[in-house]
Amino acid sequence: MRRIFQILFIFLIISKTQANTRMISGVVKNFHTDIPIVGANIYNKALNLGTTSDANGNFFFERPIEKEFKIIISHIAYEDLEIKVTDEINILVLMRDIFLQFNDIVVTGTKCEYALSDSPIISEVINNQQIERSGAMNLSELLQSNLGMSMNYDTHGPLDYNIHGLGSKYILILRDGAPIAGKFQDKVDLNQILLSRVDRIEIVKGPGSAIYGSDAMGGVINIITSKEFKHNNYSINYRKTFFDNYNIDLDNSHSGDVYSARFGRKLNNISLQSSINYTNFTNYDIIEPLDHSIISQQNIDIGASWPSPKRSNEVDINFYYFTENVKDHDYLASGIELSQNETKITRREASIKLKTNLNKNLIVNNIISSSNYNREFRQKGLDSTFAMYNLSKQNIFDYELNLNFNHSVNAFIIGYEMTKPYHENGRLNDSVKTLLSKGLFLQNDYKFSDNHTILFGIRWDRYDDVNVYSPRIAFLKNINQKFTLRSSYGKGYKTPSVSERFMDFHNVSQGYKVTGNKNLLPEESVGLSFNLGYQNIRNLKLDVTFYHNNFKNKILTKRVSDNTESLAIFQYENISRAQYSGIEIFTSHIINGSSTLKSNFNIRQNIDGEGNHLDDSVPLSFGVTINRRSKLLGSDINIKYLSNKRQITKNYFNIVDIVVTKDINQYLKLKFAIKNITNYTDRYYGPYIGRSIFLEGIFNRN
Repeated sequence: MRRIFQILFIFLIISKTQANTRMISGVVKNFHTDIPIVGANIYNKALNLGTTSDANGNFFFERPIEKEFKIIISHIAYEDLEIKVTDEINILVLMRDIFLQFNDIVVTGTKCEYALSDSPIISEVINNQQIERSGAMNLSELLQSNLGMSMNYDTHGPLDYNIHGLGSKYILILRDGAPIAGKFQDKVDLNQILLSRVDRIEIVKGPGSAIYGSDAMGGVINIITSKEFKHNNYSINYRKTFFDNYNIDLDNSHSGDVYSARFGRKLNNISLQSSINYTNFTNYDIIEPLDHSIISQQNIDIGASWPSPKRSNEVDINFYYFTENVKDHDYLASGIELSQNETKITRREASIKLKTNLNKNLIVNNIISSSNYNREFRQKGLDSTFAMYNLSKQNIFDYELNLNFNHSVNAFIIGYEMTKPYHENGRLNDSVKTLLSKGLFLQNDYKFSDNHTILFGIRWDRYDDVNVYSPRIAFLKNINQKFTLRSSYGKGYKTPSVSERFMDFHNVSQGYKVTGNKNLLPEESVGLSFNLGYQNIRNLKLDVTFYHNNFKNKILTKRVSDNTESLAIFQYENISRAQYSGIEIFTSHIINGSSTLKSNFNIRQNIDGEGNHLDDSVPLSFGVTINRRSKLLGSDINIKYLSNKRQITKNYFNIVDIVVTKDINQYLKLKFAIKNITNYTDRYYGPYIGRSIFLEGIFNRN
């Protein structure tokens, strides 16, 4: 009898437990492809309940019999979801891919919206999740962590970004499709482009002059700011950085502070966003003769988006303000201060974009932008010969009108662009220069079958009395469900810069003079590329790209004075031809629900017209990025390794970074990073910044 009562008691306990729980099941799939997702984590933090999706995407677990129950679905290659479960027993979960990026929308390559996997132009997207995991604060830091970029540096410290062998001078930088003013030494300093309100970065590889005109002969980097959002939100960040050898002495260390705040608010149908940043580095040594003792930056970024109720009109307004103050010193080997320098930089950008949907087939875009850049430089030193002052102003007013017409298998675009740059610089022979260039472009994308697309475009540009024509043709073929072939041919050009045409600079203390040449011809290139892509939808993406660029009328400085003269005089001239060729292999692999791997391998051959290798080239580079979601540490870990071989030294250099992000709760996360772990520096060729460590706190409320 006692045994019967014991069995009955156990049965009642089990029955009561089962009465308080309910078995639920579900399946996790890719939002776009409907393919089951393996290894997704499904859990409830509060009750410490969870499971993992199986090979068919299915999951099962018991939940309390509460009316409402929240579960979080996470996978390192997909966007996290939080859903409420009420009375459902079978749940369908659809997750958006953020790693293989088959369905990321790109617009830069063609000025039309394309899924990345369907674009006939070779493009790359760095999305918001990748930006966050990188720990980058500005575009320069982000591109240094991007595997597709080779790493060159100049003597002022910033990265010399490079696409398919062509350097930053030949790459157009845009913000929301509008050009950014302010080139120093013929390139935009990407340390001055902060990422606080950036949604994604689109990179177009190969000549883009057929759609963007001058400066895009090597490629285009377009900074896309965030637009609409679902809920009001705000975030506050603080980052503390220490440089070199982890010398965490708050009073004497070489350190930096970054304060930032961002908010987004919905006012009826208007989305308002703003960000504020303040950065201050003290005793900020870089390994070169110039010792940057103080660097301070301030930034304000404001954006507003308004779609009409039926989206017949969409308006985007953006304003960007940035200031930087740099103080540095130049010392002799004996330690005596040779000179003191101060540089003040101000950037102001404003743009208005009106998109009008006249009907389902016809869209009209009007874009007006103004970009202003001031650079004020002062120097004093041992004697009066070191005294120097220069104020440089660069303003760009740009207007673009384009019409997108979609009909059946054709996507047609025609546009007009007018650019009016203004330059004021004491180093120019007339101090002030106002130029004007105009361009007309047209492009047709013809999809003559489900698996074949051909794109043809041409642009006419006129500056001064020079006419330039830039054609482009691209082809895409889906060989089968796994293999895609892309090929493109295009011409690119770059107008001679104002400095190259009108420079008149005499450096007394260094004993040289540089003069411009108003008769310079535009630099021109002819580019050809082939890309073979493989994807198995579930966990692997592979791209192999072959490219070749023929380059003529390359502008370089040439000494025109006799070697016996004490004053060396240099002048800009069209003196060189060059060829840029290479192979790029890019892989993305989802190892499991907690780990991903990306790798990039580049072989380049950059030679001049006589077959000599160009000294500033990087003939070989290799990179790996590993992302790991650690259950043991409760953190996301990002590890990057880059190896580059320099042509000029014939040596390799290696950079290793690690970034760890930990969610403390739903509002607070901590980020810890060590950059350039091996503390590699090179006084002559860079990198000039050694090892650094930072700790960041992020409070985010959505």
